[in-house]
Formats: sequence, structure tokens, C-alpha cells
Amino acid sequence: FESLFGLDSLPFRICVFLTMAANLALVAWITRRITGSPLAGLLAAILWAANASLATVMAWNSAYNEALCPLFLLTALTCFIRYVETGRRVFWWWQLVVFTLGFGALEVNVVYPALAAAYVLFVAEAAKRRKLLLSLSPLFGISVVYFLVHSAVAPLASDGTYAVHVDARIFRTLAVYWKWSLLPPTWRAGGHFGRMGPEIFWILTVTFSAFVLREVTKKRYSVLFFLAWFPITLAPMLPLPDHHSDYYLTIPLIGLAMVAGLGISRALESAFDQIGLQRALVACA
Repeated sequence: FESLFGLDSLPFRICVFLTMAANLALVAWITRRITGSPLAGLLAAILWAANASLATVMAWNSAYNEALCPLFLLTALTCFIRYVETGRRVFWWWQLVVFTLGFGALEVNVVYPALAAAYVLFVAEAAKRRKLLLSLSPLFGISVVYFLVHSAVAPLASDGTYAVHVDARIFRTLAVYWKWSLLPPTWRAGGHFGRMGPEIFWILTVTFSAFVLREVTKKRYSVLFFLAWFPITLAPMLPLPDHHSDYYLTIPLIGLAMVAGLGISRALESAFDQIGLQRALVACA
């Protein structure tokens, strides 16, 4: 962009905007495809677009990879879903191409096979799961090779802010990012009352937990795929206990937006059903 437009940032910002527009369309499509609810898809896209971590991504040029990486993850998953639905191998190959290209955007792309596997386990038909999981083995192999090559070329830091520590602090880091997902770290700086923060956090946590539990008890396990998206895409950042950044939540929050979109759509549909039933009873009376 600099070679074409110099230091004028407008063309680059337009590119970021179009990338995010494509991401939102894919989030809506995937959510609708899994849940069968257009409303859930629309709400998932809206909720993800409204999260506070996108402020940095949409305003900071050097954070463009946080917008570009989900484009590859979501597109690859879209191709895989079409492969699962139709059985056409062309979609599997397109998935492979998009997944491989995604390594040029961000290292988080390495988790894609785990996302696809979660889709197979929680969404795909039971009779197809073994075959589909086997079809993902080449992708897991590519991720392993990438990790080994990346580690050899750019060894993991052993000290400093970016030092990697695989220990109990991973759970503390996960807790920090979960809190920031529901209550941005800029909450107080935004002029909000500090004492309301913990209340909002716990209300949302309990609400999320109750809805997921309700879906599971009704044997609607697709919600577990949405929920699994969060720790799977956050996993590369968890071994960094000394470096927390809110924009690292850009990709993980897609999963929580899907859960919330599904939950709100279920509540609205239930409310409309009750209203319809009440009107029918009144008409009968």
C-alpha cells in the first residue's frame, strides 16, 4: 500500500473495513448454518462487531493481521462445512489452500485444525465423524510442521515480556482474558462506575453458563462448538503470563458472539411464541 499510495492511510483503512465486512458476513453465515436461525447469525455478527477489542484493530494499522487472520479461519471453516454437507472434495481442497495461506497472516492460524475438529465433534452427524476427523489429519500435520519450523527459525522466548511459561499461570491468564471478554479493561477509563463492573461480569458469566448448560441438557451440542472457539483460538496466547493485550481477544470473541447470538435469538423466539400463544388463547376465549 505504501508503494501505491505513499503514506496516505485511507486506502489501507478501506481495505481493513472491507476485510472486517467479509468477516462479519462469514460469522453470520456460519452461525446461521449451524443453528438454522438467521436471527442468531445476524446477532452474532453484530455482537462481535461491537466488542471493545476491535477498537485497536480498526484504528491501528499494524494490528491488521488480527482482522486478516479470522478471514482465513472463517473462510477455511466455511469450505469445510460445505464439504461436510455436500461431500464434494473440491471444498476440502479449497479449505486446504485457504488454511495454508492463512499462515501468512498470523501464527494463530495454526489452531484451525482444532476448530474444524471441534465442528466435527459437536455439530457433524455422528456417522460421519470418524471419516471427517481422518480427513483433518493432513491439516494437523501441516500445523505441527509449521510449529516446528517456526520454533527453529524464531525460537520461543525464555525471558522478558514475551517469555513462554507452560505452567499453572495459564489458568490465571485465561481468567484475565475471560474477564476482559465480558468487561473491557477500559471500563473505568470510559467513565463507568467501577462498582458496577463486578456485578456485570458475574451476571454475564452466570448467564453464559446457564444457557450453555440448558442447551447441553436439551442435547443441542452445537453451542459447545461456539464455546470451544474461545479457548482454542486463545490457546497460543495463554503461555504468555507477562503479556496481556485486549486486541488478542479479537478472534476468540467470535465464539462468544456466536453463543450470545444464539442465546438472544432463542430468548426472542420463545418470547414471540408465548405472545402468539397468548393471542391464540384470547381469540379462542
